[in-house]
This record gives sequence, structure tokens and C-alpha cells, in this order.
Amino acid sequence: MQQDSSRSDGIDHMGNLVIGLTFGVIRSFAVGVEVFLRRDFGARYLGTNCGGVFLLILIFIAGSEGYPTWPLFAYLILFTYYLFKHLIQASFRERRGIHHIHQFYHGFPRLARWFPRLSEQSVKVYIEFPLMVSVASAIIPFAPLLGLYLFGGAFCSLAQLAEWNGRMNRRARQLHDSVMEQEEVARRFREMRR
Repeated sequence: MQQDSSRSDGIDHMGNLVIGLTFGVIRSFAVGVEVFLRRDFGARYLGTNCGGVFLLILIFIAGSEGYPTWPLFAYLILFTYYLFKHLIQASFRERRGIHHIHQFYHGFPRLARWFPRLSEQSVKVYIEFPLMVSVASAIIPFAPLLGLYLFGGAFCSLAQLAEWNGRMNRRARQLHDSVMEQEEVARRFREMRR
């Protein structure tokens, strides 16, 4: 019986590891394109995800097999510039004591100023995603590896947004249930005091 329990724990641990690695790759792909399209990232969002971007690009370069790799190197240099720019802005916000941005916030879309009637989520889904796919499609004939990387980044950015929205909806429902429970407890407390 003890052996079955430890086997189950091992399977659960392995499943959690696989899920964690999958989300790590998705976040790294997403960050690779989001730094160009967004601003005001959370202070901790760009952390390990950026290391994943460097690793993913190096994997793409290692598997190039005859494709030109200079576009990926140029992209990596441009990514590094934007990354440091966002990290410096986040550190200035922290130093000034501006804490209105969630630590893991994945950025506000720069394109939102041209679409003031759309919500942030709508801009990310209906404007940014088609733009990323269009740019990737245009680049693929000239730089196939970079185009493929941008396709991956576009779809991973969309997947990450869907996961974030799902998580926030779950938390909102839990908060709603908590409020209802607290109201019931308060009602019972008032009845006890009579």
C-alpha cells in the first residue's frame, strides 16, 4: 500500500514538472515578442522568462541546418535592448514607490492608444495577435527561423493571455463566493446578538 502511494506522488510530481516546463516555454516564447509590443511590465514578469528567450533562440540557432542565423542574432540584440529598457523602467517605478502594477503583469499594449474604444484584452487578442502573425508571415520567406520563432511567440502570447484570464476569472468567482459566505456569517452573527 505504501508503495502505491509513493508511486502516485512520483507521478503527480512528474506531471507538475511537465506542466511547469510547458508553461515556462510558453511564457518565454511570449516574452520574446511582448517586449516589443507592450510597456509597463510587472517588476518580476521579465525575470526568468527572459533567460528562456535566450535559451530558445540559441536552440533555434543550433537547429538551423543551413538557414541563415544572422536574423536571429539581430533579433536577440534588439530584444536585449528592449529588455534592459523595460527592466530599467520597472526599477525606477520600484524606487519611486509606484506599486500600482502587478508584479507579474504582462504589459500594457502600446497599440491601445490607437484603439481607445477597445479594452486592453481586446487589443491584445484582436490587434496584437493578427499583427504578430502578419509580421511572422512576411518574414518567413526571408528569415524562416525568425519567422517561425515569431509564429511561436504570437500563439504562446495568446495562450498565456487565455491562461491569465482563466486564472483571474477563477479568482473572481472565489472572491464572490467568499463575499457571499462572509455576508451569511455576518447575518448569523447579527441574529446571535439579538
